Amino acid sequence: MLSFNEKMAYGAGAFGKDFAITIVYLFLMIYLTDVHGMNPAFVGTLFLVARLWDAFNDPVMGVIIDNTESRWGKFKPWILVGTLLNAVVLVGLFSKPFFVTNMYVYISIMYILWGMTYTLMDIPFWAMLPSVAREQEDRTQLASILGIFANGAWLLVGAFGLTVITKLSGGSEDPQMQSQGYFYLSVIIAIIFVIITVWMLFVLKTTSNKGTITQANKIGFKEAINIIKSNDQLLIYIVFVLLYNLAKGLGSNSSIYYFRYVVGDTNLFSFAQGFAGLITIGGLFVFPFLTKLVGRKNLFALGIFLPVLGHTTFGIFSNFFPNSLIVIFIRTIFLGVGESFLLGATIVMIADVVDYGAKKLGTRNESVINSLRTFLIKAASAFTGWFIGISLSLSGYVANQPQTEMALTTIKVLMYVLPVFALIGCYVFYKKHYKLYNDDEITTTE
Repeated sequence: MLSFNEKMAYGAGAFGKDFAITIVYLFLMIYLTDVHGMNPAFVGTLFLVARLWDAFNDPVMGVIIDNTESRWGKFKPWILVGTLLNAVVLVGLFSKPFFVTNMYVYISIMYILWGMTYTLMDIPFWAMLPSVAREQEDRTQLASILGIFANGAWLLVGAFGLTVITKLSGGSEDPQMQSQGYFYLSVIIAIIFVIITVWMLFVLKTTSNKGTITQANKIGFKEAINIIKSNDQLLIYIVFVLLYNLAKGLGSNSSIYYFRYVVGDTNLFSFAQGFAGLITIGGLFVFPFLTKLVGRKNLFALGIFLPVLGHTTFGIFSNFFPNSLIVIFIRTIFLGVGESFLLGATIVMIADVVDYGAKKLGTRNESVINSLRTFLIKAASAFTGWFIGISLSLSGYVANQPQTEMALTTIKVLMYVLPVFALIGCYVFYKKHYKLYNDDEITTTE
C-alpha cells in the first residue's frame, strides 16, 4: 500500500504537470490569433502537423524509457529532464524574442519542441502508475487523487488565467502589452512546475533497475508496434479515449471564442472554467466510493450521459438566454461531473490495460502503452485546434472584430453540437468492445 505522503506527492506532480499544459490548451490559440494576429487556419494546421510528428515520436520515447536502467529506475530521470526542458520551451512559446523576424516560423519550431519535451516528462509520469500501485484499491484512489490535483490546475488557470494576464499587462487592450501578460504568466507557471516536480521525485519512492535490463529483454520500435497491435484492449481503449478527448477538446477550445464573441463577456468564461473545475474535483472525491457502489462501467456510462445532456440543454436555452448564469451553471454541473467520472475511469483503465498486456504477452511495457495515452490527448487537442482554426477561417472570422452570423453559428456548433456526436460514438464503441470491467480480475469479461 502507498503511504499518504507518496499519494500526495504523486498528486502534486499531476498538478504541476497540468498547470504547465493548461495555459497551452486554453490560451495558446487565442494568444496567437488575437494577440499576434496569426491566421487561425495556419495555427490549427500547425497543431495537427505537430501531432502527426508525435505519432512517431511518442512511441519511440516509450521504447527509450522502457529500455532505460539507472539507480533511480527508468521513470524518474526522464521526468526530471523533461520537466526542465519543457519549462524553458513553455516560456519561449509565450514570448517573442527580439531576434525573431518571422513569428510563423518561430512558433512552429517552439510548438513542436514543446510537444516533444512534454512527452519526455508525461509518458514516464503516467507509466509509473501500474508499477507504483499494484492493488486495485490503490489504483482507484490514485485515479481520484491525480484527477483532483490535475483539475485543480485547470481550475486555477481557467478561472483566474485571463484575470492574471490582464493584471500583468496593465489592463491594456494593446496586443503588445497583452503579450507581456501571457509571457509573465508562463514564467510563473514554469517555475512552479519545476519546483513541484522536483519535490515529487524526492518523496515518491521507486526502485532501482540498474543492471536488470539485458540485451535479450530490450525492445525496439518494431517490438513496440507488435506490443500495441497484440493488445486488443489497448486498441479499443485508443478509439474510445480519442473520441472522449475530441469531445472535450471541441467544447473547451472553442468556449473562449464563444464567451468573447457570442456572449460578449470573457468573465463568464473564467466563471465557467473555475466552476467546472470545482465540480470535477468534487466528483473525483466521490469516485472511489461510487466505483465500489455502482461499478466503473456504470460510472463511465453516466460520464457520457451527463455531458450529452449538458451540451443539449445549453444549446437549446442559450439561444434564448445567452448571458444567463443559471443556464451556464446547469451546463457546467453536467459537464464537470461527467468529466470526473470519465477521467477517473480512464486513468484506472490504462493500468488495467498494462496488466492485461503483461498477462497476455508475458511482458510489462508501461512506457510504450502510456505513450499512446499521451499521444491521444495531444492528438485530440491538435485535431480540435486544427478543426476549429479551419472552421473559423471558412466562416469569415476576424480577430478582435464583431463577427458575422456565420462565424457566430460556427462557434456555437463547435462548442455544443459536435461534442455530442463524439461522446455518443465514444460510448457505443466502449459498450460494444471493451471487456475489462471487473475491478478484481482484469481478464474477466461481462
